[in-house]
Amino acid sequence: MRRLSLSALLILLLARFAVAQIVQDQDRDGLNDQLEQELLAKFLPTFMIASDDCDGLPAEFVAGSSKPTVLAKNGTVYGQVSRHSADDNATFLELHYYHLWSRDCGRVGHKLDPEHVSVLVTADNLDRPASAWRARYWYAAAHENTLCDASNAATGLALEAEDHGATVWVSGGKHASFLSEFKCRLGCGENRCKTMKLIQPGSVINIGEPGVPMNGAVWAKSDLWSLKAKMRPDFSEDVIARLEESENQIVSLNIPPPPTQALLLSGNSTFTALITGTGSAGDALLTGGAESLNVTGKALRHTGKSLLLVARKLRLTRSDKKQ
Repeated sequence: MRRLSLSALLILLLARFAVAQIVQDQDRDGLNDQLEQELLAKFLPTFMIASDDCDGLPAEFVAGSSKPTVLAKNGTVYGQVSRHSADDNATFLELHYYHLWSRDCGRVGHKLDPEHVSVLVTADNLDRPASAWRARYWYAAAHENTLCDASNAATGLALEAEDHGATVWVSGGKHASFLSEFKCRLGCGENRCKTMKLIQPGSVINIGEPGVPMNGAVWAKSDLWSLKAKMRPDFSEDVIARLEESENQIVSLNIPPPPTQALLLSGNSTFTALITGTGSAGDALLTGGAESLNVTGKALRHTGKSLLLVARKLRLTRSDKKQ
């Protein structure tokens, strides 16, 4: 009987150990969930938002719902921690911070507005405690994959944010993210960072990995918004190379070649119509798929070149007349 009791006890202990191991890595990414939570807390950015923002505060969403459903607009911030490979002997993890809004209030307003900031952190190995990790690079998404893309990035050293979160400026109504108040003016003329206030979230909620949600964040993969696409890595080899050459400056990334944004900023009715038009044309320009955006971008670049040629010919014609 005694041997049976010891065997039963051993089986019970092994079962509990197995359950504990599962609980430590709920999103099955090979990272300890406790370390993930500690890193998310350590590098949580300081978010500055417009005090008169049309949507109030970032929203908390109903856990377990497949459809993104707002529970409360209370300034909740969600997080994600993933492995990242970089050309270094150190270990890198990519942390994402999502400020999720119930709506975008810009000229082409729409429901559900997922925005994010990310940071690449490093340590000697995965066994190191959160206190040993340092932020190498920061990235702030602003109108990603649109003609108004103003996404920006910088080294942790440049932002003086190697051991803690960076300060992030969120444009009123549009909710684009910027690593400086000055950068907030970039894009297509709608970004404003005035009369700002600090968000003070109580904690960060880890949403896990794409397809393997944590804390009831099954709404992350919904096709009703673009959050799933934002859960991919932000720090490509090209981005890292640009940051290494940036001389500790905040770098603007993915900006369409001139004169695309200049034409949109100019207020010309033709180009204003492109971003304020209703229906599929407007949606394709600002929120459509990558293929549609690439085609639209190429078309506008050709149009811009043509306009520049026309302008040059007009100047030459006027010069000839004066002579």
